[in-house]
Amino acid sequence: MTSRLNLHQYTRILKEQPVQVIAGNNKTCYFIHPGALSGCHTSALKARVNGPWKENGGGGPIDWTDFDEETVECVLSYFYVQDYCVSSSEPGQPSICESDDATKARIEPISLKAGSVPADEPTFQRPLTPLSQCLRIGLPAETVQTAAGGLVQRKLENSDGGPAVEIVLHAKVYCFAHRFLISDLESFALQRLTQVLVAVDPRKDNLFPYLADAVRVVYNSTPGAQLQVNPARKLLSQYVALNYTVLANEQLVQLLDEGGEFLADLSQKLARRLTASDTETQSMRKHIARLQDLTDKLKSDSDKKES
Repeated sequence: MTSRLNLHQYTRILKEQPVQVIAGNNKTCYFIHPGALSGCHTSALKARVNGPWKENGGGGPIDWTDFDEETVECVLSYFYVQDYCVSSSEPGQPSICESDDATKARIEPISLKAGSVPADEPTFQRPLTPLSQCLRIGLPAETVQTAAGGLVQRKLENSDGGPAVEIVLHAKVYCFAHRFLISDLESFALQRLTQVLVAVDPRKDNLFPYLADAVRVVYNSTPGAQLQVNPARKLLSQYVALNYTVLANEQLVQLLDEGGEFLADLSQKLARRLTASDTETQSMRKHIARLQDLTDKLKSDSDKKES
């Protein structure tokens, strides 16, 4: 992903008349420069500010009221700086993008494409892929570059609920990008979601209701496998399958009782996990049997020498 707005473009963009954006149930107003929107070269948003829709008199505010304010703020931030911060729930507490000395920072750009979870092999023999290896595009950088050019460690623990609260936010940003075809933001949010899922400890961190909400958001906002393979769906179902025994509680049972495609995806992955585990057990038994035969042979040879 290359930065859409370089320094000389900022001067031109900031001279433009901002476009009004309305977000959330409270219809909160935001403003964004058309140049920042049109920087999404393959996005449906480019047509909103430059296409025939505008030429035919559609100059009113952009209606994003079906997305909450926090999601829209992350998206607007990304349009300008190709990053977004997860807001802290405590006033004065640093956000995820700030170092200990409150230095402004951003993730280094990564070349990537959306939709990048490896396809499943058509067999139940293959074990589930570790979560950190699910994305071909990889994870975001663990360090961030400050305005002064230095590097600081990226933080995840930035709120009362710990890093788990980020799960649902990254899922919502992903769904926004997926709807409006913003491929670089889609990949970036998917990276951030994976990073959090890898970092959290399901035995210690309280992942509910955030994990369940993220599943609902993604599965209600993206097409099923009949139309396309959705990487966020695969990522979430993979995570729950890999940690099923640890995550099992009333809230997970409630989520599964809702049925739908998540239950189908999870069932398939759990079947793969059980099959792979059984195959591994059989292989281990054969290995133990071979070792036992070797031990018996060595003991027999030793007894013959002694006699």
